[in-house]
Amino acid sequence: AVEVRKIVTLIEQGIEQTRRLAKGLLLAEVESNGLVSALNDLALATRTQHRVECVLEFGNAAGPGESGAATHLYRIAEEATRNAVRHGRANRVELRLSTASGDLVLEVRDNGTGIPEPARRGQGLGLRIMAHRAAIIGASFAIEAQPQGGTLVTCRMPQPALPS
Repeated sequence: AVEVRKIVTLIEQGIEQTRRLAKGLLLAEVESNGLVSALNDLALATRTQHRVECVLEFGNAAGPGESGAATHLYRIAEEATRNAVRHGRANRVELRLSTASGDLVLEVRDNGTGIPEPARRGQGLGLRIMAHRAAIIGASFAIEAQPQGGTLVTCRMPQPALPS
């Protein structure tokens, strides 16, 4: 009976992962005002699927003014989180959306093994795609090893000035 319960639990987890995967594939665009909600869903999925502590901090930061930029920011956060879990073996990931000097700033920080030096990184497609997504929306992109361990991914997008 104990083994059967374990099997049922594993099947239920597999079904839930399949649903989340399908949802991710069908998520064509994040609404401009839905970035915080999408990042919250990402944090929940990370905690549930990978058993990794994942938190979102956003204060009063809102998403960008248009959904294309929100989608790119979400996909950058998603890839950085995936890399932290898969390659960095992190057990904690922090997603932070904030504003600084008129820019919208997305940060993904983890406590994993850190990112290898550029010469040892190889030609990872994920890093290039994140940088490309940032460039599409006019944002800067940086990835760096943290002195205390782990990695910090930062995407800084200028916000248009509000009409006066």
